[in-house]
Amino acid sequence: MAFALCGAALLGVAPLAYTQDKETEEQLKEAAEAAKKMGVNMPDIQKLLDENAKEDAAEESSAQTTAKTATEKTDIAQFGPSASSPATPAGVTVDLPAGSAKGSLTFDGATAELKFASAFIDQKDDRKPVVLLVTDKKLPTEKWTSEFDMMLDHTKWSGLAFFLDKDGTIYRTDVNANGWQTRVAGIFDSKIDTPQSKDLTGTAKTTSNAKEDKIDVAFHATLK
Repeated sequence: MAFALCGAALLGVAPLAYTQDKETEEQLKEAAEAAKKMGVNMPDIQKLLDENAKEDAAEESSAQTTAKTATEKTDIAQFGPSASSPATPAGVTVDLPAGSAKGSLTFDGATAELKFASAFIDQKDDRKPVVLLVTDKKLPTEKWTSEFDMMLDHTKWSGLAFFLDKDGTIYRTDVNANGWQTRVAGIFDSKIDTPQSKDLTGTAKTTSNAKEDKIDVAFHATLK
């Protein structure tokens, strides 16, 4: 009976573990006096309540941590590693108006500011290559149908000429400087976003092998 009384006292005050008001204290006091009269030791109910409160707090903290982890996993699945930092797209990205270029070329001791980009198809070559030009002056490429037209043009320009095959691969690179057109290899690293598209955007930079000759340009040419 004594143990039943102690248990009842514990159950009666347990719901009030977080609000130790006067009513709770009175209940604890009455239970202790009743146990004393019956000659039994009253358990330390306050200690039990404190331990119970700690266990509840630990469970609540664990539940919050689990919920936070689940939310973070959901965010990663939906938006990637960081919702505020979208993944960078692969490849070259150039934001220039069609027909323009931005950069410079230094070759054979001469430096030119490259401002224009254009392209045409060499119809007289069996491979029908695309000739992509990045130049310091605007050229009448809309009238050209072959490389011969480019060679016979009297405009004194400086820049680069890229020759692309049907797969969009650059198989030849020429430099035009000081009135001479020279075929080069291994000194320029050229990249094109969509080489099989009519919109040809990309970049050209000097490789580590180059010493005096330098190129650093971005371009956007439209194939007519």
